[in-house]
Amino acid sequence: MRQDPAVAIETQADSLRRLKALYIDCGQNDQFNLLYGARRFVRRLNELGIAHRYEEFPDNHTNVDYRMDESLPFLAEALST
Repeated sequence: MRQDPAVAIETQADSLRRLKALYIDCGQNDQFNLLYGARRFVRRLNELGIAHRYEEFPDNHTNVDYRMDESLPFLAEALST
């Protein structure tokens, strides 16, 4: 369980605050139900005031390479500053 992001955030919050960017996205129809863990994690990020970008999209967990059109520019921008 300590590897679960929704659990690990309690001991790793300071490290998360030092990140240049944190991007999380999840399909609304994720067949592994990762959506619920992602929502829990993001709720805790908000409570702790940790900067991040979170998006839910209308798809599942497979064949979502097109999502890189969203994530990579965001991350590249953060790394270039």
